[in-house]
Parts: sequence; C-alpha cells; structure tokens
Amino acid sequence: MLKKLWPIFLIIIIIGGFFWKVIAQGAVLVPTDLLVGAYYPWRENNWGYDVAVPYKNPLISDSYSQFFVWKKLVSNAYKIGEWPLWNQYSYSGYPLLGNLHSGALYPLNILMVILPFNSGWNAFLIGGMMLSAINMYIMLRILGRKKITAVAGGIAYGMCGYSISWLEFATASHSMAWLPLILAVALKFFKTGNKIYLWWLTPLLFLLVSVGHFQITMYGLTILVALFILNIIKRKQINGMPVAVGSMILGGLMSMAVLLPSFELMSMSIRNIEGVISDINYGLAPWGNFITLIAPDFFGNPATNNFWGFLNYHEVLIYSGIGVTVAWGWSLFNIKKLNFDDKFFLGLTLVSIVLFFDNPLSRTFFWLNLPGLGTGMAGRIAVLFALGGAVLLSLMLEKIEQENWRQVIKYYFPWIGFIIAVGAMSFIYKEYDVVNVKTALRNLVVPMAILGISMIATLLFRKKSLFVPLMIALLMVDMFRFGWKYLPFSDPRYVFPQTEVTDFLEKQTGVFRVDKEYGPVLSPNTWTMYGLMSPSGYDPMAVANYTKKFNQDINNDKENYSRYAEAKRYDAKTLGKYNVRYFLALKRYEDWRIGGEMINDQIQITNWERVAESKTVAVLENKDYLPRAFVKNNTDSGMVEITEYQANKVVINYDLKKKGEVVLLDTYYPGWVAKINGKVVSIDKYEEVFRSVAVEAGQGIIEFNYEPATFYWGIRISIVATLVWLGVMLYYLQRCLKKVTL
Repeated sequence: MLKKLWPIFLIIIIIGGFFWKVIAQGAVLVPTDLLVGAYYPWRENNWGYDVAVPYKNPLISDSYSQFFVWKKLVSNAYKIGEWPLWNQYSYSGYPLLGNLHSGALYPLNILMVILPFNSGWNAFLIGGMMLSAINMYIMLRILGRKKITAVAGGIAYGMCGYSISWLEFATASHSMAWLPLILAVALKFFKTGNKIYLWWLTPLLFLLVSVGHFQITMYGLTILVALFILNIIKRKQINGMPVAVGSMILGGLMSMAVLLPSFELMSMSIRNIEGVISDINYGLAPWGNFITLIAPDFFGNPATNNFWGFLNYHEVLIYSGIGVTVAWGWSLFNIKKLNFDDKFFLGLTLVSIVLFFDNPLSRTFFWLNLPGLGTGMAGRIAVLFALGGAVLLSLMLEKIEQENWRQVIKYYFPWIGFIIAVGAMSFIYKEYDVVNVKTALRNLVVPMAILGISMIATLLFRKKSLFVPLMIALLMVDMFRFGWKYLPFSDPRYVFPQTEVTDFLEKQTGVFRVDKEYGPVLSPNTWTMYGLMSPSGYDPMAVANYTKKFNQDINNDKENYSRYAEAKRYDAKTLGKYNVRYFLALKRYEDWRIGGEMINDQIQITNWERVAESKTVAVLENKDYLPRAFVKNNTDSGMVEITEYQANKVVINYDLKKKGEVVLLDTYYPGWVAKINGKVVSIDKYEEVFRSVAVEAGQGIIEFNYEPATFYWGIRISIVATLVWLGVMLYYLQRCLKKVTL
C-alpha cells in the first residue's frame, strides 16, 4: 500500500507543511487581521499592539465579507435541516443558493457542517489545494509520467500563484481540483478505448459546476471539448463520442439544481448592466507584466504595501513558479519532440498567454462577451497556464537528462538575460519613480537566485536520481516563500470578535435592520456574522432593480448604481422606509480624527437618539423607522406582527378592522409564495422592490415561503440524472462481473 500511495502521502505532507501555522498554531485562513485592524468597532481593541492590529493584505477583503459569510450561512442552513436558499441579511434579502459563488450545493461543504466552522473552513481551503495537486498527479500518471515527476507537476499545479493568491476566496482551488481529473478520464479513454471512463465525466462535471466558479467551469468545458475534437482529428477516434456527449449532457442535467437558480439570478443581477469589467479593458494585462512570469513581485506586493502595478495584484498574476516558466521555455525549444498530448498542453499555455495580455486578439475575444469565457476578468485564464505548465514541468524533468550542458544553458540564459534587461530598463523607464525602481530591483534578487540555483542543479545533477527531488525542494522554497508572503494566517481571536456595539445590537428584540456611515465602520456584509440585517450590501450578483432603487432612495442618485449598495446620505425617514432601526456613526474630533465625541454633521441628530456607544462608534436609534411588516397607508386599521422570521419563511399574524394591504419590507423576488390562512394569494410589489399582499378584515396568518421553481425543478432533474447515471454505472459493473465469471 505504502509503495503505491507514497506519492499521495508526499503531496499531503508537503502541502500540510505549507499550512503549518494552521495545523500547529490554530491560525484561520481568512484575512480578518484586516477586519480588526482597519474597521470599527473591531479596531477599538488593539489586541496588545501599540496602535492597532497590523494587517497583511488589504486587497482580499472579499474573503471575509463574501465567501466566509456565505459559507457560514450555507453550513448553518444544513445544520438545521434546510436548503440554503435565501440570504436575509444583505440587500433586504436576496438569493443565496442562486448566487453561484456561494457554492451552496457543493458536497465538500460537509466539512463546515460536521466540524466547528473555522476548522471546517480551514479544512475546506487546504483540501482544495491538496485535491488540485493529487488530481494533477493522477492526470500526469495517465500521461505516462514517472511517480516522482508527477509529484513535481502536482505540487506545481496545486501551489501555483493562482491557487495561492485566490485560496481564501474558497471557490478557485476547488474548481482547479476537478479540471485535471476531468481531463484525466478523457485521456484514459483515449488510451484504453474503455467507455466506462467517459461516464465519470458526469459526476466530475457536477462537482466542477457546484463549486461555484463559473469562469473556471467554462474554461474546463472548453478545453475538454477541444481535447475531444483534436483527438477525433488526429487519432480518428470517433468511437465513444456519443457516450462522451451523453455523459457531458447528463453532467449538465445533474447540475440543474445549481444552474437553474443561478441563471435566474444572473438574468436579474447588476453584473449584466454595470460596466466594471469593460471600463478596465477586461483586466487585460499590459505586456510589461510579462516579467511577472518569473518575478511575480516586480511591481511590488500588497502584502508589503508597495504594489504599484496594473489593476489588482491577484487579478494580473500568472506566476506558477520559476520551474514552470523554465519548462515552458524548454517546451518551445523542443516543440517538435513533444507528443500529441504534450503539444495540446503547450498550446493551452500559449492560448492563455495570448488571452492574458492586452492585444487585438484578446480584446476581440472579450469584446465578443462570450458567456463564462469573456464575461469575467481576463487574468483568471492564468489557471490554464498553470494547468499546462505543470504538465510541461513534469515532462522537462524527465527529458532534460538527455540534454548536454550547452542545451541546458540555452534554456536558462534567456530568462537570466531577460531579468537583467528588465532590471536595466527599470532605471530609464519614465513611469518608474525612485521608490518603485528600488522595489522592482529588490524583487528581482530572489528570482535570479532561484533561477541560478536551478540551473546549477540541472547542470550537475540532471542525470542522477537526486535531481527531481532537488527540483521539488526548490519548487517548495519558491512557492512557500511566495505564499507565506502573500497570504494572511489570522489569529482566531480576530475572526469576527464580539464588541460593545455588536453585543448591544444582538440583544435588541424584534425584526429590524441596521446601517452605517460610509467609511471604515462595519464593512459590507460583515453584520451577517452577528445575525444582523441591512438594506446595504456588496455582491456582483446583487439584484439590479433593488440596487437601483436603493441608490435612488437612499443616496438620491438616479444615475450611478452598482454592486456596492451603501448609504452615503443619512436621512432618517428614508432609511426608516428600509426598516433601518439602528445606525452606526463614527465619533470624531473637530479635525475629523476618529475617537472624539462629534458625529458627522450630515446626520440630523434630531431625528435620531443616541442609545449606545463605544470609544469610537455611536449607535443611533431611528425615530422614523418603519417596522418590517405594517399595513399600507392605514396605521389605525389593526394589528400586524411578525411571529416567525427565518431565511426561507416569514409568518405574520394580523387582526385588521377593515381590508388593507400588508407590506413586508423584504425584497420582491420570484419564488416567494404567500398564503393567507392557508390559501395561496398573489404577491404585489410595494415601492417597486418590496412585497405586499391584499388582506381582508379580520384575524389570520400570512405566510411567506421561499419556494423557487427554478430550484425545485432543478433538484428533480438532478435526482433523475443521478439515478440514470447510477443505472449506467450498474450496467457496466454487471458487464464487468459477467466477463470475470466467464
């Protein structure tokens, strides 16, 4: 057993070593050092530091404000036996499962259900990286690589720059994990002709879809189809294609419980109309960023607070390790010697390079706005460079022993010369200032050292058994250094700690919402972790009609609205119409420093009552807030009371003297069903974005239940598809047993 599985154990040990702070010290893989170090009321506690907690990476706050929060909601729903359908905490409510990024139906969410949440989150993220490396190892073995070189390729893929820089966003590494395994079963079919391998595409495609990274899913489907087409052309291997198509279709049907609600929300989301991506040229990297193939921090690093490059560090990062970059160059020199499969992966790297950088072809590609391929940031195609690069690295490590020393130097010297040339140019390039030049030159030292050591190791040991382990060790040094520099490993005390303000708000009874002054206080969506609700929010999948109405009403802005729905105008009556009962305002000195007794003069204090405060935050109660449920235009007509409020269900008791319209200040969205005394009634819109129902005089109960047809039809289709797949696999199993018996 150990003889066969030692490569898997080695991969687990290596990646486990990278996460030693989590395993040995209990750190949490979420950048909440930024939360407590930059935002109030958490910043009031300096946790033993002189001023405040120093935070490592200010550019990845989405990790704790979106993905961590969504996974918490998903795990909470499963723990009480409910489907995670609705998020009642932001935007006055909007879909949770329909938000593909939440990955609500991904099976490995079980880790966050059965374990304490922080531990489950850590296991989920570490598991994604390990699965990526292990599944790449499996694919490389199918390609015919030796065990040790397949381990090198697996580590290179699992710990590539893309995997590390996107790790704490939860979805990327798990999406990466299934790409090589999907290609592996296709390659296994091409080698054996056994159609049973093709049927494994069905559950693997479901896993890829359900993770929640639409762009990587579409990349995976595209390269899978390309692989089949090229094999048909090259090998004339048409037999089995109907099975492949059937398996992929069945995988799509198995994923319908995810896809149908997601397509519904996509069709209504702000992402369809905001110009964020096109306004920044789709995130296409300038060609000057080519240096980051070998020196990822040439333009600085957000973790050292000196990033000065284009856009956002992790959105324009293509680095997969110096070994992969050298192997890519080696493959270009030896393209004629590559076999068909290896040429496919080399082509994959070339396509990703072309589409990563700004050029007429890449601009045209993104201008076409192809669903899933051209609708996201261009830099995310770096995952395909990592995929192809890992294959090429494993190949180079096996073949380079046949090269003489002159050829080895030929593969390394262009990169060494490139670094020297770029370093020299940095002195004269007019856009560089002195500080940036120093940063660039300093960050060329380590790549040059690793490159030099790699060349020397190759020259001296390429014909010895020690060579590949040495290159794996060098790869570990390279990527461990890169990852430990970039990723925050947070003290568990920083993970949404209690404060005076949150304690006060959590103790308040009733169903209400909170909001806050625009600025470094209660950053978007973080209120969710305390069970607090708000009309504000931040999500690229926000419902467009709601965010538009929010900005018109709250901010008096009819032109500008986006995924960021945050109050910038503090009219008590208007906020009250969104059920905002409590408002958090920063306390300032006259010079605007935080910590005094003054509050923003845009807040008309006569309409608010200061009911609680801490050193830096005042909690104001809104004198004009509307209850979550009320009778429209008729406050004296009777009683309306919310008696049950859950994510997917709201129950309201009423006693009306005359007929009227009961309003619920929750977002109007397809799938909500209303019943009055057990009878289904229609839901009308109130103020364009909320819900209301017409009610006759008398006593009764109103129930709102979220029963989205897209999900329930989707889950039926998914179950049928799963049963069909199980039937197919049982059929193949019976055939195998008959052959064994005969």
